[in-house]
Amino acid sequence: MEEMGFLPGCEEDPAGVAWLNQVGQHRGTERSSSSSDCPRTAKQSLLSGRPKVAFESIHVIQKWLSTGTTDFLEIFCGWQQLTYRVREVGLQAADGIDLRVVSHGRAWPLGNPVVDAELAWLICFGLRPRATHSGTPCTHMSTLGARDQPQETQEHVTIALEIMDHQESRGFLASNENPQTSLLFKREDWKKVVGSLCNPIWPWSHAELCGCLAKVKYPGVERLNEPMRKGQIWTSNFDLRAMSMSCENPRAALFPTDHEHVHVRGSCKTVENKWISVAAYSGMYTGVQGTLYGQCLKKALVDVRTRGGGRSYYQAPKKG
Repeated sequence: MEEMGFLPGCEEDPAGVAWLNQVGQHRGTERSSSSSDCPRTAKQSLLSGRPKVAFESIHVIQKWLSTGTTDFLEIFCGWQQLTYRVREVGLQAADGIDLRVVSHGRAWPLGNPVVDAELAWLICFGLRPRATHSGTPCTHMSTLGARDQPQETQEHVTIALEIMDHQESRGFLASNENPQTSLLFKREDWKKVVGSLCNPIWPWSHAELCGCLAKVKYPGVERLNEPMRKGQIWTSNFDLRAMSMSCENPRAALFPTDHEHVHVRGSCKTVENKWISVAAYSGMYTGVQGTLYGQCLKKALVDVRTRGGGRSYYQAPKKG
């Protein structure tokens, strides 16, 4: 099984972007800050005197310090498709955070307390993003898997929830995405913060997106470019109704679509004669998903003027 990159022959290649930043050895620069503005993980880092984030060059740190606040930061970003599409709509998006992406001077193996604390510092004092998005890893939260949920999964969920709670408490925006069948939505710690799928806690709401309507297509040669069944739940404290689309139970159409789906399971052979995981491939956002998200975010950020206020909330209509 090989790493996925650009896949020739697939009409919608969500992985058609390059990995980022070959980083040299540079000393970091810190911004003075107060620990009272930061979640407990960042407070621990500040109190311990541990170095904060080491930016790759003085130019990079000056770029962010000169703006004071950036528009968007993507956590568990994968191929950074949301980051690139957010930039396309004219917003300022920092390089994403992920284990396999080198950004802001390092890779980010989240779940490690030291790395989590450095990310907390970056969010609270370094970049201060007006909006964040977390694609919380769901490998061990699949209904088809072993459901073992190791400690690493617990750490990933915890940091995602802390970021969402922090953003909301400061009057900023936050979102999270997971597959529709993920066990994340059954976790008590998750429901305590954002509520259940049927009864979200205001101002959080859930948008259900069928991936086939956003060009999630099968990359295998046997059924190349056929739509895949990839249901997603996008949880946010701002309006993502544009991403709420269902092909089988449409709310605003007379009839459902009649296309067949390829199920997300197993592995497949690409036109390059390489074998890849279908589940891993489907987890990468397509350009359509990124553009929809970027336009929703751009509209929502109009009301976010200063840190800690100035935002009007979207309240989802109650079901029934």
